[in-house]
Amino acid sequence: MFDVSFFELLVIGVVALVVIGPERLPEAFKTCALWIGRVKRILAESRSEFEKHIGADDIRRELHNEEILASLEKLKASRDALEQDLLNYQNTIQAELHAIEHGETHHQNTPSDAPSSEHDAPDALLIEQADNTQASVNHTHESADHTHNTQDTEQQTKHTHD
Repeated sequence: MFDVSFFELLVIGVVALVVIGPERLPEAFKTCALWIGRVKRILAESRSEFEKHIGADDIRRELHNEEILASLEKLKASRDALEQDLLNYQNTIQAELHAIEHGETHHQNTPSDAPSSEHDAPDALLIEQADNTQASVNHTHESADHTHNTQDTEQQTKHTHD
């Protein structure tokens, strides 16, 4: 705060020793320390009283709560968007499955029969994503079945060894 070096403190101490004298110097330091303590205590009390008066704790709490609410709103919006995407994918997959069950053929777009308009391109992309999603779901089910079968085999082996 004051940027006082050791040399400057030493000079102040020597001057105080000469002016006050060696007999009264310890008592002078004690008095000075008491006054510094009182000033610090008064400043701390004033600061806390000022903060209480303006409601600093309440303001901090409200700001923190507003930040949390804003992040919650962002999370809800993201969740809603994800749910909508999942519903769209689910509907697309169900439509594809329905078409497959009724014997309708689904043909992949080739460069020669690429979408003719801008509106056909997103549908083709959705169909391709649905096919990929269905393949991923099938792979996941196969992996789960394999894991389940492996666990059953391990349990049977364990029972036969017991």
